[in-house]
Amino acid sequence: MRAQAIASGAVTYFHVREKSAGGEEGLLQPEVQYVYDLSVPEDVVLRPNDGEVEGFQLMALHEVLSLPSQ
Repeated sequence: MRAQAIASGAVTYFHVREKSAGGEEGLLQPEVQYVYDLSVPEDVVLRPNDGEVEGFQLMALHEVLSLPSQ
């Protein structure tokens, strides 16, 4: 899989630390999420496995652009 993943960008943002993270509350913590493109066969069903993602959904670009901002 590593050989087939193509780096396609990164998302950078600041996370405001909460009390549950330990240490001082309210501090800004820089974060970087690296984005990769990976082609998979149509019969592959992607399932989240880390507790951070609720699910995966294949969408056309026009569907993504019509989503309300959050």
